[in-house]
Amino acid sequence: EEMLKAWKIEKADELLLQEYLAELVKDGLIYLSKKHKYISIREKGLKTGRLYPNEKGFGFVKDNESEEEYFIPHKSLKDAQDKDLVLISPVAGKSGKNQEGKVEKVIERGTKSFIGQTEYNRGKLIIRPLDNKLFGDYNFIYKGLKKGDKVFVRVTSFPEGRRPGEVEIIS
Repeated sequence: EEMLKAWKIEKADELLLQEYLAELVKDGLIYLSKKHKYISIREKGLKTGRLYPNEKGFGFVKDNESEEEYFIPHKSLKDAQDKDLVLISPVAGKSGKNQEGKVEKVIERGTKSFIGQTEYNRGKLIIRPLDNKLFGDYNFIYKGLKKGDKVFVRVTSFPEGRRPGEVEIIS
């Protein structure tokens, strides 16, 4: 509503504006806050780039614009996975090579499928990715699998906090 009035956009063009804003968010050019406000990432000092985690649990993001590389400690990954396009905030007071950053939001998932292995976790059969750069447990609905089976899966939802993700078995 605010934007329609400020930019003098007619109500009939509201859908077009929403589509355009969604595309800008998807491309990481603007940020949609938790309060549903659109924010310029430049104004907030935020950066976008692909996350490349290490098997030890930390990762690196190369800023799409400046090519600067940011070190992302494990505690600052915020459920981001290998090759995700992420929005990060540089950590104040940390500069030089591999300045530290913190993931604010996953803009686009980089991994849509993976090979995993079934394991028991708290008495339930789950799938864990074989790639150590992918994190978290995944639930699935499929009968006939046993512990140790390897499967190719498509991710339907990613883990968030302690909540496991969900996958669909492809083969």
